Amino acid sequence: MEIIINLVLIVAGAVIGFFAAKYWFTQRSQPSSEDQAELTIKELLAQQTSSHLLESRQMLAVIEQQCAALKSQFDHFEANVVLSEDEQDDQERLTFFGDQANAYLRNKGSKSKSTHSSADFQPLDYAGGNSGVFSGSKKSTVQAND
Repeated sequence: MEIIINLVLIVAGAVIGFFAAKYWFTQRSQPSSEDQAELTIKELLAQQTSSHLLESRQMLAVIEQQCAALKSQFDHFEANVVLSEDEQDDQERLTFFGDQANAYLRNKGSKSKSTHSSADFQPLDYAGGNSGVFSGSKKSTVQAND
């Protein structure tokens, strides 16, 4: 009977060992939930990165097109400004004022500045020298103009 009990225990141990080993190896062969989550995150980041790079390249192409258009407009403007400065004498200019007003302003000239800059000079509304407010005397007298 001892032999049968030993054989039954060996068979039972083998069966339990078989299932324990099977469970243990399946746990090792399958990635854990943390590993699976990390792998999923890496795949998601790779997809987002490729999407971002594609969109960035498209935006860069649009910006390059706009830069090229701006450069051509700038070159066109620069050529027109240089052309207009060169041909300004040859072509009739558009005037801000009318022709008559321009002729008047050209011929008007500048007024000559007053040559009297000394402190003794009195304006024309005073009758004589040292009269009025700027007389310099302490006595207030009114002089009659004849």
